[in-house]
Amino acid sequence: MSDLNLSEKQLAVINKESLNAIREFEDALRLKHKEISQEETNPNHVKDKAGMDYVDFPYMKNKVNEHYPVWSFRDLKIVHEMLNSGWVVVQGELHFIDEGVPRIGACAAAHRIAFKKGMERTPENIVDLGNDVKAAVTDAMKKGFNTYMNISDDIYRHIEVVDLTENQKQILYDLAAECKKEDQSKFYKYIDNQTTNSNFKSTAIRLLKAVYRAKVNDSDSELSESDIESLINEYKQQLIEEFDISFD
Repeated sequence: MSDLNLSEKQLAVINKESLNAIREFEDALRLKHKEISQEETNPNHVKDKAGMDYVDFPYMKNKVNEHYPVWSFRDLKIVHEMLNSGWVVVQGELHFIDEGVPRIGACAAAHRIAFKKGMERTPENIVDLGNDVKAAVTDAMKKGFNTYMNISDDIYRHIEVVDLTENQKQILYDLAAECKKEDQSKFYKYIDNQTTNSNFKSTAIRLLKAVYRAKVNDSDSELSESDIESLINEYKQQLIEEFDISFD
């Protein structure tokens, strides 16, 4: 009842202090997630599958333990009807404490069931359903680690998006034009849809390597090995001078 006797001025001070405390807390949350998002993933734990990069599970789990030591994966469900389509589909919830706040993130993933080669896709010809379920659960957890905790954002591209400048985009287009004709469309789409200021360097380096391979393996090319090296070095020099990219 004593609260009712507080003056309007006192209530205003209390409300202001509470609001400032909330803002400070929100700033701490933003800073934590931004710092985690900007961490570089150890390249020894980055793998390639069908041309797409992914991070192995033990590395991501260790990072979660480091940044969010109180967490669990709960309420795991397997969507059984999906087995008839040849896929294992799982759902679950990622529970964790974030700067003192309990949070929950919904997660889902699918993994294609492996059948014996050349055999009909029937239950008796499944190679190892347990392994397929494990892979689906692992994928669901990894998606949660990245989506809600910002683990390995540099690989999964959920980092803060800052668009390329026109100059950045132009040099990437120029590099893509030097690649194999059958690969150019793929590279142009990648530049337009997946390259931002944060991964500009990695895209440029990938294109430099693609240009080198294209020129070396082009049987109709009139360029010598020294000509190819010179071409690559010209692009490297432009990236160094205009965009401050180092090639140590």
